Amino acid sequence: MSGQRIRNLLFSLGLMVFVIGGAAPVAAAGPDTTTLTLELKEPAKPDIPYYLMARLVDAEGTGISGESVSFYRKVEILGARLAYLGDAETDSTGVAKIAFNPSKERSEILVRFGGSDEFAAGETAGTVTVPPEAVSSFGSDDADTLEPLRVVMPRLMAVLVALIWIGLIWIVLSTTRTIRREAEGA
Repeated sequence: MSGQRIRNLLFSLGLMVFVIGGAAPVAAAGPDTTTLTLELKEPAKPDIPYYLMARLVDAEGTGISGESVSFYRKVEILGARLAYLGDAETDSTGVAKIAFNPSKERSEILVRFGGSDEFAAGETAGTVTVPPEAVSSFGSDDADTLEPLRVVMPRLMAVLVALIWIGLIWIVLSTTRTIRREAEGA
């Protein structure tokens, strides 16, 4: 065997030992698993708001306290998006809650826990339904009035990107011409 071939084999063997030996401890250690559940708490009286409640528990089902949970609503504004509703910290039972002002009878809600050193990240999604009289009416600034922009905005963005590219190409070409002229004059 040639010296180069032996060095290549030794390098490959060393690389395999490094990858296999280095990957095992990382895969073995990790944060505990978590579970998130979502619930809509209906008000006892008409003047009290609805609440979105999420419960964060560990693998044994014990509530995790002092962790931040984020709430989002799925909306259609220029395409599918997540509208941020707010963050809440879990209490001693693992429950985080935020006031919810529904704009539709049915809302798709997403709840996320970003994870921590001790606990793995998690999320859950669900649909909450409220009676028609609980739906808030917004007026002309309602997000649904932006629906016509779904057709126009992508085209406007394409024109804007095309103009930027045309400008960049023009700058490159004019700079190249100027350099050539100066080189010919020198």
